[in-house]
Amino acid sequence: MTGELGNKIDSLWEIFWNGGITNILRENGTNDFPIEAIIDKFKGTNKSIQFSEDDIDEYLLKLRYGARETLSTLMLLYPSLDFSNKFHEDHMYPKSKFRKNYLRKKGVPEDKLDQYIETVNDIGNLQLLAAQLNEEKLTTDFDVWFAEQYKTDADKIQYRTINMLPEMEYSYANFLQFVEQRKAKLKAELIKILL
Repeated sequence: MTGELGNKIDSLWEIFWNGGITNILRENGTNDFPIEAIIDKFKGTNKSIQFSEDDIDEYLLKLRYGARETLSTLMLLYPSLDFSNKFHEDHMYPKSKFRKNYLRKKGVPEDKLDQYIETVNDIGNLQLLAAQLNEEKLTTDFDVWFAEQYKTDADKIQYRTINMLPEMEYSYANFLQFVEQRKAKLKAELIKILL
């Protein structure tokens, strides 16, 4: 997964310098940026610079916490953030709580414990959060943090919209459903941005 996406991203530099983009830019002069000419040049080659829905499904939506492409993908999903400020890749449902004993206390069935622990690092559970806010949030359960942080309906709607969150109860019982529904929203946004 990472290798294929990494190859696609890494090959962009090679495409730019050795693949003819510099020639296209030179020939274009001062006209508008020749994106169509660049895309056409590489269509059907192993150096495509276009994303497909398969790329979104098979790579971007399978990204996990700590992968170098995860931060870039999250930044793409949050274009309104001022990246001159510091942001953290935050687990909405805090990773530190995903221990079998704690999950059992929260009513997670025994046969789902491993799936919960495996899913906590999924991109569907990640957001970009201002560093200070993330440090304040730390290990607070997501449902508690959300209720404390966003008291009015308008604030809740705005937060859900910006972060592409499903409207649901953010309990541990709903965690797997939350991740799947959020990934569907992330996919829709990535399709708007990349396709």
